[in-house]
Amino acid sequence: MTLYSFLWRLLPGPVAVKTTLCLAILAGLGLVLWYLVFPVIDDWLFPTDAAIVQP
Repeated sequence: MTLYSFLWRLLPGPVAVKTTLCLAILAGLGLVLWYLVFPVIDDWLFPTDAAIVQP
């Protein structure tokens, strides 16, 4: 049993409602990552203070 099939069986309603709920969950997860997780781990990611020198 995969995670997606478990989630699909867990959600209530017909296919249209399940699809809408899956999209809402995906959008919510994206917002949480974008506004809460990524700003916290930004210091550990690639540095952005690089300079390009023109010859």
